[in-house]
Amino acid sequence: MPELLRKITGRFGKRQLLWVVNVLLLFLVIQAVANLPWLESTQEDAATQAVATVAITPGASPQVLARRVANWHLFGQAQSTITTGHPPVAPETRLNLVLLGVIASPIQKNAVAIVAAGINAPDKSYAIGDRLPGGATVDEIYRDRVIIRYRGRVETLTLHRKKLSDKELSIK
Repeated sequence: MPELLRKITGRFGKRQLLWVVNVLLLFLVIQAVANLPWLESTQEDAATQAVATVAITPGASPQVLARRVANWHLFGQAQSTITTGHPPVAPETRLNLVLLGVIASPIQKNAVAIVAAGINAPDKSYAIGDRLPGGATVDEIYRDRVIIRYRGRVETLTLHRKKLSDKELSIK
């Protein structure tokens, strides 16, 4: 290999060889950039534009146009992972747990419960499926309670809110 390199550099010179290599590399970079997918217009984009132009017809009422635009689903369609309904009725847990706060969400996997292992214990946040102190697991999280599973039974951990007195509510 060193012999071949000497022959090439002896015939052309080192500067000319470097120039040729740089031009070759530049050509390869330009070709790679030209083949990037975001530079190409897809047939799907053309079809979407065609649907948009065909759907808006002159003389149509605003209600008809609004229905057509709503049927385009511009922002996608909602998934059915949203929990609806009310929390199940379950007895209050006897575990030494205190529900200090809740970040509720209609999508259960996004909800968070803030639980302490006692009145003066430090709190920790838990999501669905997490294991609580004492061996229970979080099943469901609602805005005012958490449904837990302990030893195969479903129990409720309720958020107790402090009722403020008139003195605490008054502005000084």
